[in-house]
Amino acid sequence: MENHFKRCGDIVLKSRLIELRNAVKPILESNYLSNYTDHSVTHSDQLCDLVDKLTEPLYEHQLTSIEGFILYAACYLHDIGMQHQRSYETQIVQSEMQLYKDRTWC
Repeated sequence: MENHFKRCGDIVLKSRLIELRNAVKPILESNYLSNYTDHSVTHSDQLCDLVDKLTEPLYEHQLTSIEGFILYAACYLHDIGMQHQRSYETQIVQSEMQLYKDRTWC
């Protein structure tokens, strides 16, 4: 994990990100909606890597540690609601899925 979170130089915030990652890992591993694409912690790790790559060219406008923390935290939290065991029964998920009723999920 030492090469992760390059845009977050604050050691306290970095340790909080590691704690957050460890906390969401078992939730994301539950994979209740297995017909969707990967929503594991590995997927979130890959998003964090993309944050690093996409923000690297920002020489004059580097992210602050707080901004980096927020982006990385979002990477770990963006799919957390997809892990609700019965989320497909909620009205909001059902209505959203109607938009994609002709799509095949793999």
